[in-house]
Parts: sequence; C-alpha cells; structure tokens
Amino acid sequence: MDDRTDVARFLATCRREVEKYTSDWYRRKDGIPPILRRACLYALTGRGKRLRPALAIASCEACGGRRASVLPAACAVELIHTYSLVHDDLPCMDDDDFRRGRPTVHRVFGEAVAVLAGDALLSDAFSMALGGLSRLSKARDARRAAVVAELATAAGSAGMVGGQAMDIADDSGRQKSPAWMERMFALKTGRLIASAVRLGGVCSGAGAAQMRHLDRFGAETGLAFQITDDVLDAEAGKREPCNYAAEFGMAAARDRVSKCVDAAVESARALGGRGAMLESLARVLAHRAY
Repeated sequence: MDDRTDVARFLATCRREVEKYTSDWYRRKDGIPPILRRACLYALTGRGKRLRPALAIASCEACGGRRASVLPAACAVELIHTYSLVHDDLPCMDDDDFRRGRPTVHRVFGEAVAVLAGDALLSDAFSMALGGLSRLSKARDARRAAVVAELATAAGSAGMVGGQAMDIADDSGRQKSPAWMERMFALKTGRLIASAVRLGGVCSGAGAAQMRHLDRFGAETGLAFQITDDVLDAEAGKREPCNYAAEFGMAAARDRVSKCVDAAVESARALGGRGAMLESLARVLAHRAY
C-alpha cells in the first residue's frame, strides 16, 4: 500500500465533503447577520487540509461505522479548530496578518467581527453536530450526549483552551521539562485531535476495547503532530518560547515522534483490517508527507 497516495486521496475526499457540509450549513442557516455569515464562511473556506475531521471519519470507518453517521460531528470539530485559529490570530494573541495563504479574519472584517465570528463558530459547532445526528434514525440520545460532552471537554478549560493558557502564561524563562511541554501539547493541540478520533468511535457505536485503542491512537498522533510542527519551525529558523526541538534538540524531538508513531500504528493495527487508513494517517501526518 502506498501510504502517501492513499492518504492524499482520502484527505482530498474528506476535504471536499467537509467543506461542502460546513458551507451549505452556513448558507442555509436562517437568522445569521450578513456580516457574521461572511466572516464565518471566510474563516472556513481557507486552504485547510481538514485533518481533524478526516481523522474522525477514518476512526468511524475503522470501527465499522458509516461516514454519514460521523460527518456532522467531524465538521463540528473543524468549526472548533477554525474558531481557535481566528482567535489565535488576533492582535492580543499571536497577532498574525495571514492564515492559510490569505489575510486573517480580523484583517478583513476588523477585530470585533473576528471575535464574534470565533464565538459563533464555537457555538455553532454544537448546533451542527446535534442537528446532523438528529437526522439519523439510529442515533440514540446517549450517543448525542456523548458527542456534546466530548466536544465541550476537548475545547474547554481542561482541553484546548487550557493548553493555550499554559502556553501564554509560561513567560518566566525557566527551563521547561519534557513532561511539562508534552502536557501542554496534549491540551493545546493534541486534545482536539484525540477528540476527533474519539468522536469517530462514538458515532460508530464502538465498544470499550475499540475506544481504548482509539484513545491511545489519538493521544500519540496528536503529540507526534505537534512535535513535528516544532521540528519544522526550528528548521525554518522560527523562534518560539515553547518549541520541543529547540528546547531538547532535533534528535530528541525526532526520536519522540518516532516512538509516538510506533505506538499509534500499534493501536491502529489492534482495530483490525479496517484500521489500515488510521495506520497510514499516523505515519504520513506525523512526517507531513502529504
């Protein structure tokens, strides 16, 4: 199996489906003020790879589920990820003028609208997920509640936002331990990736053993993804206060990525033949070979 070709084809298909679903949802949703609708659509239609929803779809299919059953929740993850980017780009945070090859939302629509667009994307994620699940005849109330709980926990103070707070609060210049940095990565970046993987299991009706494999896969893949980002940033000469490769060396960073990928692959294989795409995604995404 050619991992790169298979993953590239899979990601392209997922990207088209996710972009159509989210764009259609915002264009058809009644009651949204025009400026806010335009800002949300602008944020969602940049050149993103839609990796998180693709992981949700792959994990659902790995557990025997249908793509239609997870697509609303997968798109909700993309809305949450996009909201985080809109807010991260603001002058009070990273102060970036460009995102995904074009001006950031606050540069096009102004800071106030960008804040509101991020707020809307986060809130709309729950509406999108629940609305999509309610149309599936076999969706149980317990499954819908599990989806909401998963999204809320991943996005909140003990998840992505908590990791961001750890990142910006650590300005003391003290030596950072690998354990501290991995904890921060697990929340800031890894939690939403792991949540996407878990949502695939939830929407497929996966059993306890399958969910354990998905949990390990998501955690290891999320950490590998962020450390690889740090390696690429360090190679490009970018200076950041929390960079694993800059702090502990390129060799240590690459070794950690390799161990994470090995663990993720082991977990994907434990799911049986249907886990082949997850295995390929772990190998390819961690090394950005797509």
